[in-house]
Formats: sequence, structure tokens, C-alpha cells
Amino acid sequence: MIKSKSIFFSLTIILFYNSFKKHTADIDSLFVNWNTATIHSLRQQCNSKEQLKIIDYYKNRLAAFYSYIDIKNDSDLNKNSIRFDFLKLIKDRLNTSNTFVIEANSSGEGVDICNVVMYFNETNKADIEIYHYKSQRWQKTKVMKDYQLPIDTISFAKRVKWANGFNYDDVIISHFKKDKVLGSDFFLFHTLSSSAIKKVLSFRY
Repeated sequence: MIKSKSIFFSLTIILFYNSFKKHTADIDSLFVNWNTATIHSLRQQCNSKEQLKIIDYYKNRLAAFYSYIDIKNDSDLNKNSIRFDFLKLIKDRLNTSNTFVIEANSSGEGVDICNVVMYFNETNKADIEIYHYKSQRWQKTKVMKDYQLPIDTISFAKRVKWANGFNYDDVIISHFKKDKVLGSDFFLFHTLSSSAIKKVLSFRY
């Protein structure tokens, strides 16, 4: 009887370890894929037909992104980055049909690091969570349930010519579906046009 309990206990430990190992590997892979998608968007803009001054902005942002995540190559894994910390925080809810993460940091007298997450339960309704990075950790500061929001207004956010967008700071909009990254679009300041996203971002404060 003791032997059987010992075998059961050992199997439980092994199953838990394998599950933990897979969960960790999934987060690691998702983190790298998320970064790669954002970098791809930035590189596309660096090669666009914008005026040279705007291209320089994008090149600057590309270099700044590597520094922000503290990686040198697209495939690098940095578990100490605040982006990785945030991914761990929301990972269990990324298995929904459609989740959008808006990274919308603002700068003024100081830098406010803010992420807005939208979990779409239905086509036109979303649970919205707002996070701020304070005191060396992510803190959930606001939750809104079943907010009326057509998903198309988020997934088809429009990039416009510089100086025609509403955003005063850079914005990154990432789309996740069933634990996969479908896209991560970088919008330089004054290049994002979307009344729905403008409204959602107004909830940050």
C-alpha cells in the first residue's frame, strides 16, 4: 500500500513538472513571437515611402524597442523585461477567441507605462482591463465588464500620414487568438486614426 502511494505521488510530481515545463515553454515562445511581430511592423515602416524625417523616427523607435525589451536579436528571450512580466500576468486569458493589448505609454513630466487589454467575449462586447507599471511591478488599476465595442474598430485600426492621427505618443496594438500572436502593429505618434481606440485610451486616467 505504501509502495502504491509512493508511485502515485511520484507520478503526480512528474505530471505537474511536465505541465509546468510546457506552460513555461509556451510563455517563452509567445514572448519571442510577440516581439518579432512588433519588430516586423517597425521594420516595415522603416522601409516605407514616408518622408526621411519620419523614417528616422521609425529607425529610432526600432532601436529603442530593442533597448526597452533589452534584447539584441529578434529571437532573444529576456525573462527580466517588463513585457515578459506582463505576458505572464495575462497569459491564462490569452486562450480566448480574440484578445487585444494596447501598449500606450505617455511621456510628460515623467513616463507613464500603461497597457490596456481587451478580451472579446462577443463580437461587440469586451472586458477591458487597464494596467500601469508602478513600483517595479504591473498593477491593475481599472476593470470594465461587457463594454460595448465592435471588434472591427480595433482590428482595423487605421494608420494615417504623420500629423493626422490623434495619438500624442507611440502606440502598439497587438492581436492574440488562442495563445497565438496574429499581429503587433506599431503606430508612431500622430499616425493612429480610430475613434474607438481613442475612447478606450481615455479610460487610462
